[in-house]
Amino acid sequence: MRLLFVESDYPPQWRSLLATLAGEGRHTIVYLHDPFRNPGPDIAGIVVEAYETPRRLKPEHPEAGDFVNAVARAAAVRTAAERLARQGFSPEIIWAHHAYGEILMLPEIFPRAKLLIFFEYFFDKPGAEVGFDPEFPATPAQKRLGRFRNAASLVTLQMAHAGVCPTRWQRDRFPRRYQDLLTVIHDGVDTTRIRPDPQARFTLPDGRVLTRQQEPIVTFSVRGLEPLRGFHVFMRALPHLFRQRPEARIVIAGRDKALYGPGAGPGQSWVGRMRDELGRSVPWDRIHFVGSLPEERLLALHQVSSAHIYLTYPFVLSWSCLEAMAAGAPVIGSATPPVEEVIRHEETGLLVDFFDPEAVANAIRLLLENPEKGQQLGDKARAFVRANFDAARVCIPRQRALLESLRSRTSQ
Repeated sequence: MRLLFVESDYPPQWRSLLATLAGEGRHTIVYLHDPFRNPGPDIAGIVVEAYETPRRLKPEHPEAGDFVNAVARAAAVRTAAERLARQGFSPEIIWAHHAYGEILMLPEIFPRAKLLIFFEYFFDKPGAEVGFDPEFPATPAQKRLGRFRNAASLVTLQMAHAGVCPTRWQRDRFPRRYQDLLTVIHDGVDTTRIRPDPQARFTLPDGRVLTRQQEPIVTFSVRGLEPLRGFHVFMRALPHLFRQRPEARIVIAGRDKALYGPGAGPGQSWVGRMRDELGRSVPWDRIHFVGSLPEERLLALHQVSSAHIYLTYPFVLSWSCLEAMAAGAPVIGSATPPVEEVIRHEETGLLVDFFDPEAVANAIRLLLENPEKGQQLGDKARAFVRANFDAARVCIPRQRALLESLRSRTSQ
């Protein structure tokens, strides 16, 4: 196959598929990306090209910002794609992300290519990233912005020949008239690399080494420490937890930055705000903030965890949740979609009310006091991920089948 992948980040979330296809040595694969967005290591066998990063535009009406900048990014991708076309490259299939506008001007350059789009999230439905948490009530401006943020996605839905969504809930957020176009296929988890290890060791920044046998370790790992990912709820659970289990050790991984949801205020971060709020109600020497972690360090953290906490507004499911499950960590998740698609209460983990810090603390205490139960939940969680989200055995074969189906339509 001749494939063009277009995504601002490189490598992207479907890198397992890319590595598999490239490893076969019989496909021509070009990857077009923004060189200033999270550049990563090259994948052997893929031609990586960059488009010029567009300057961020600020239109008179802020509601138009996402679409204006999507068009600017589309123009930058068009220029790079025209260069590829002059060099003789003509893809059969283009795989791209829906939200950034990169695909918008490509049909005129590659009119015979089929468009396979990764549809991650549709805004403008109440009670999710906006309006879910009563602590941060939605403003009229936020509600308006949600509608306008979908402009590029709606144009892309009209263009797409097929689409992929990672979870059922994410698919169901898109307008019903388009849902038959969308297939639910997750990016997949490498469960060969991500697996339990009873001998795992995690080293704290101060050099102290943690193991699962040494002391009860409670973990929390997300990209950004913010309310959308339940950071404030988790922190408020800690005073309850330490009153019952003062020997617990807490390790929190993630950037001290709000990436998706409400910020902490001018000159503040959510870590700082929670430190101020909790004050002396918790032993701060037993709470460790380790920042963003490389893959192998994050895996070790999950492997030593006695209780891993994953709380989120109804939003995109984080890889960290599935990776913790694959590593055999017993997971306590919020009873919110799409978490409920992967954590079944008392089977593959424990579910708690997102808004109840005491319930979070009680669930942690249950696991710390019953390590056999935690082991059973962790084992079942890993089995569930292997059966439903394993990249090599489940997700990549489904992705490939979709590619082959589209390829068969290229001559139509």
